[in-house]
Amino acid sequence: MDVTPVVWTRLPRGPVGPLIALWLVLWALAYLAGCTLERSGVFTPDPCVPASCQELAIECGPVDDGCGGFLDCGGCGGRSQCANNECECHPLECGEPGLECGEADDGCGGQLACGDTCEQPEMCGATAPNVCGCPDACETSGRPECGLVWDDCNAEAIPCGRPCPPSATCVESACAELTHYDVLINEFSWEFDYAELLGPPNLDLGDLHLIAIEGDRNTDQGRIRFAHPLGTLDDDGYLTIELDDDFVGTGTVTLLLVRDYYGATDGSTDVDTNGNGIFNFQPWSEIIDGVAIDDGAVDARTYSELAVLSRNFDGFGAHVGGASRVPNGVDTDTDGDWARNDPGGFGMVPGAAPAPGLAAHTPAALRGPGYNVVIKWPPTHAGDRRSE
Repeated sequence: MDVTPVVWTRLPRGPVGPLIALWLVLWALAYLAGCTLERSGVFTPDPCVPASCQELAIECGPVDDGCGGFLDCGGCGGRSQCANNECECHPLECGEPGLECGEADDGCGGQLACGDTCEQPEMCGATAPNVCGCPDACETSGRPECGLVWDDCNAEAIPCGRPCPPSATCVESACAELTHYDVLINEFSWEFDYAELLGPPNLDLGDLHLIAIEGDRNTDQGRIRFAHPLGTLDDDGYLTIELDDDFVGTGTVTLLLVRDYYGATDGSTDVDTNGNGIFNFQPWSEIIDGVAIDDGAVDARTYSELAVLSRNFDGFGAHVGGASRVPNGVDTDTDGDWARNDPGGFGMVPGAAPAPGLAAHTPAALRGPGYNVVIKWPPTHAGDRRSE
């Protein structure tokens, strides 16, 4: 064991000596305290400060902190991956799932243009962004409240919106309250003894009657020849009424569709006792529709303020034995709404040839073989056909 010899030196006398002795004592105490702190770990001379990821310009991954440790500088977001402590972005490409068409972000700040690659009737983005799909037919049709629209993708008509309540029907893609004012005398024929009404599907006509008023100058002029109670229009909006054979005949007559009829049904009710063509008794609350046939006899009377079909209303110069609205359901309250029915029975008689300029007989409930014409309300094209 080496022992450092202690050399004792005599301190100078006077005021300097004590100061030097005090300094030596303080230095010894400080030295001993420093050794004690170093051994306990409380004091480390000359400490090392580790660097940060930012100071080292490191983007990702682990890295030496400069003091014997490691820093975790995290990972990369989005399409980027960590390589050599740097984030490298790998952009998307057209054709990958979800990138079939259109323009899209490539995931790395760039833009992809994948083009219009969809086959009709599919559209880009119809069901999801940048994906080909079938558009919602109801959406592309403006979200109608009700009714059917054509779906090109499935080649069928599909329902849109909601069913209309029982008191309404779907008209032009919107629910409309059912009303008797939409009901028309659509076709009639004395030759085949029927009359047809057209209106909103399934409308109950229980408070309406179809009446015929005699117009020829005779003892029955102004009398109601028949008053036919009505039922309910079918799913297509039709109601066909079968009349008795030759019940009206070939003279002047007026057909009226009236509400709340309370007259007789045996031909005894006279609504024009003066024979002047003016009602002096009206056993109904209102007239819904009407059409008259004027055969041209002297002093004959008609009672419709709407359409009057004379012998020559269409240039044929003969008694009108039946007529149809052409196009189906047209209603301008003039004789121009009507076309004379073919007296040869085209549309009712199998094998009958159409006559130029005349309408076919097409009553919904009595239609003959080969004439399956079904027209929905409201009319969109001619259901009653005029021969060319």
